Amino acid sequence: MQNKDLQNCPPSRFSPSMRGKKLALLQKSLSHRLISWFSAHQRPLPWRQTTDPYLIWVSEIMLQQTQVATVVPYFSRFILHYPSVHRLAAAPLEEVLSLWAGLGYYSRATRLHRCAKFICTYRNGRFPSTRTELMALPGIGRYTAGAIASIAFGQSVPVLDGNVIRVLTRLLAIPDDIAAPVTHTLLWAIADQLVPSAHAGTYNQAIMELGATVCLPRHPHCGRCPVQGLCLAHRRSLQNALPVKTAAPRPRKSHCLTVVIEAAGKFLLLKRPPGGLWSSLWEFPTFHTITEPTTANRAAHIIRSALGLYVNSIRPISPLRHQLTHRTFEYQIWHARMDMPPPGLSLPDCDRGQYQDFAWVHAVAERPCGAITRKIRERLC
Repeated sequence: MQNKDLQNCPPSRFSPSMRGKKLALLQKSLSHRLISWFSAHQRPLPWRQTTDPYLIWVSEIMLQQTQVATVVPYFSRFILHYPSVHRLAAAPLEEVLSLWAGLGYYSRATRLHRCAKFICTYRNGRFPSTRTELMALPGIGRYTAGAIASIAFGQSVPVLDGNVIRVLTRLLAIPDDIAAPVTHTLLWAIADQLVPSAHAGTYNQAIMELGATVCLPRHPHCGRCPVQGLCLAHRRSLQNALPVKTAAPRPRKSHCLTVVIEAAGKFLLLKRPPGGLWSSLWEFPTFHTITEPTTANRAAHIIRSALGLYVNSIRPISPLRHQLTHRTFEYQIWHARMDMPPPGLSLPDCDRGQYQDFAWVHAVAERPCGAITRKIRERLC
């Protein structure tokens, strides 16, 4: 359907001078309509109506690849614990990860904490006001820097996230593959030319809000769109064919064996190494690249050889599948029991290196754990 509908769509890579003329005519009307619409229809989100760069920064990091409804309670709780960048920088990383638990993509929390320490150490807790300076901070890229610079400091710089990409490709009927780097560069250039010199922060929030609530990926609400009259895709009935994106590769599978070891009402947790997936989080001992079905004897042997522990009994738990964007994890799970927690054990390797520490806990909530660990614990009940 898309290829047929797009056959009559002209190419988007017109000359820079022609693009400048077209976008200059579009800019004033677009920004006026979006800002007026936004003032009347924006969602009452807790990070709105503020120019505090710290609050804007935290919200933008949390919103990366995460839905707004999921972020709201986490943001409120996070800011209650860490109302300033100084408080965040002074907090232990494990405490920060515990507050983040359940939000996913835990490397964001680690980067947030590291950046807060940098700001407090080298900038006396003050955020820079320009996009270039913001991008020099650890963990802050072009999009996040643009959001902070425009919303907190009124800088006339653009943002480009998935919502903005969708709005721009439809607005200008751009038929190019948005996964291609050349298209991404083109869209940044267009976004830069469309951002107004005044009220850039409000405009940026408005165009993101439009993509999130009206210009939806499927079945956009064109009848409610404040810029419908400016939209080439709507005029050409292409709104459901755009944007164009090549199909993502199928997620690769990882097969894992997880052992839940219980002793005197306590469970063994191991701390993952820093870096990579689930950095510095705690989990039940997990061994990767085990593809064949595992017997009770085989699971007990792995526990003995890897951890130096001898268990009294062991039983299977129903398997678990956990889906990430580019990876599927399939877990075989065994629940083993022993009489008393030993004072020490050997720390085995996980998929990213050696585990860093161990703890015997009554509840997994005593340590910052990911969603998989909590799901496995629920299966024991």
